[in-house]
Amino acid sequence: TSGCLLTKPNTWKLVSNNGLHAYEELDSQLVSSDLDMKVDGILDEESWGNVQSADFKCSTKAGTVIEFSALSYMTGKGAYFGFDIKDKHVFYADESIRPIGLNSGMEILFAPYGVSEITPECLQLRITANNIKKRYSGVINASYPWSEDNFEMLSATTIHGELNTKNNTGYTIEMFIPWTSFGSNEQLDGVMICPSVIHVENASQKDKSSPWDYCNVTKAN
Repeated sequence: TSGCLLTKPNTWKLVSNNGLHAYEELDSQLVSSDLDMKVDGILDEESWGNVQSADFKCSTKAGTVIEFSALSYMTGKGAYFGFDIKDKHVFYADESIRPIGLNSGMEILFAPYGVSEITPECLQLRITANNIKKRYSGVINASYPWSEDNFEMLSATTIHGELNTKNNTGYTIEMFIPWTSFGSNEQLDGVMICPSVIHVENASQKDKSSPWDYCNVTKAN
């Protein structure tokens, strides 16, 4: 089929007897999280109340202060991540108009604990406040270290207000990534995450306003 490349699974068409499918449909059917967790973008499960958040502030180029909290923990099935972003501007202009990395949301690098270079086990996620996402994996001996991929994961977001207005207090992102997406059939010793909040106020902004500010390491219990 035109546009489909054998060596790039991200370009493949997913077909069953019921017709064409989006990758996200397969995620919801094939990815199995823990029974006591519902990935719904709310962070109201008891498990989230038992982990310590890492709280951060960063300033945009225009001087707007963005606050966000990061939560994470691991089980035998995979790693859970929760992000609570405080931002009164929550903007999405459609991926066809603006790249996914230039709408309100986050860019996050995930890597196994102790990794010091880009490997196929290093994953990059670009996710908007309304849960539109693209996924990338590491590439060895490439001019650019990322290749668009579709590693298995679950995600959900909640916007605390109204999209494309100033009537917001922010948004929440919740996600689960199984160990198999990190290339392992067993629980890893830890996961390194390096997230960046993308602050966008209107369609005229064309730059990512919040840089990659920190690296947070979560160790297994």
